[in-house]
Amino acid sequence: SQPATGGPATALYRTPSYAITALRVAEATTLLLVIHNTGVGNVDTSHNGLWKLNTDGTGLTRLTSDAADEGTGFPFTHSPWSVVSRDGGSFAILKYTYALATPEPLSPLVSTSLLVGSLSGGPPVAFATLTRRSSTIDTIDLVGWTTM
Repeated sequence: SQPATGGPATALYRTPSYAITALRVAEATTLLLVIHNTGVGNVDTSHNGLWKLNTDGTGLTRLTSDAADEGTGFPFTHSPWSVVSRDGGSFAILKYTYALATPEPLSPLVSTSLLVGSLSGGPPVAFATLTRRSSTIDTIDLVGWTTM
């Protein structure tokens, strides 16, 4: 973090053990980050999933967990903050599940679900799912949020 008017930068979160693969602004004081460790050998995947972090570096809170064959990502949006509802209470994520045991010569099956969850915690709910071969270009995404 660094003030817009200049000055020294400060680290909000630092760990050499976990790969932060995506980051989004949730609110003025809250960030969402995805941890996704992969690789060969003794790779710690126990922290894979979506996390919430205050912009002062405090309050690291797990919102979702990923199984070994899963990954979390943010829907494609034109605004990096638009994965959070207008009232700031909910988030949307994509959950990818890979069926790696698909017989050759077929490409692996990939299931992509669009989930919505509460920034206060609790399990997110899938409201749309697409299953396809990984070689196809079908996609599922978030269009936007509205109020009722």
